[in-house]
Amino acid sequence: MAHNQSDWLHWGDLRWTQWWAIAPLLLGGGVVVGLAYGDVPLLGFAVGVMIGLVAHQIFLGAMWWHIGRERSSVADLLTIGRMTAGTLIIGLLASGTHARGGPAEMLGLGLTVIGATALDWLDGPLARRCGPTQLGAVLDIEADSWLTLWSAMGAVVWGGLPWLCVLPPIAHYLHPWLALRQGRLPAGGGPWWSRITGTAQMLLIVAALLPWHGPLRGQILSLSAYPISSAQLFTMLVLLLPRYAPVATTR
Repeated sequence: MAHNQSDWLHWGDLRWTQWWAIAPLLLGGGVVVGLAYGDVPLLGFAVGVMIGLVAHQIFLGAMWWHIGRERSSVADLLTIGRMTAGTLIIGLLASGTHARGGPAEMLGLGLTVIGATALDWLDGPLARRCGPTQLGAVLDIEADSWLTLWSAMGAVVWGGLPWLCVLPPIAHYLHPWLALRQGRLPAGGGPWWSRITGTAQMLLIVAALLPWHGPLRGQILSLSAYPISSAQLFTMLVLLLPRYAPVATTR
């Protein structure tokens, strides 16, 4: 695919403007960790964030290569903000500050809630108003998945959920892998029941991150975690079946 390189890095290109979403979140997270925990956890946070940034920049680069030059919208920045929220949670986990109810868990809870509500609810209407982009359509589902994966990891580490809860968001990555292998862009969507299991999974994660205590907390979360996570894992695997069908070709 040939591109005019001189046209790629204009100021409306997400390659520049994404840092308006990324930089404030990274700086804010670093300040919280540094003030609350000190230099060594801050170093762990920085390493975790760098690993996450490299991973999602590799993904963005692959999508840009497939899609080509495209002027981005404000909605795409909000979607990048959701991805960055997931990357910040990687840093919080890498900082080693895993005490329940501490600043790291509270920041992780805030990132999860804001990413899954305000940022997710706003980018759709903005995309319709400003005009949808191919990259935005791809990023929307992958930003959700990235945030869900690391929020689930936080819910396991801080909130005591079983490790089974991490398997559904990991299984999701079979979908974009298979799409790219077949020469297609990753796509979201799905039947109504897949949205129910996905919503239940996020509610479970938020419940585990909430600073609530009591003798019934562990029992309630355990009784909820296994059926919800099993249902979402089953959903991820079932939705793979039609995607294994060979792509039709014309002669």
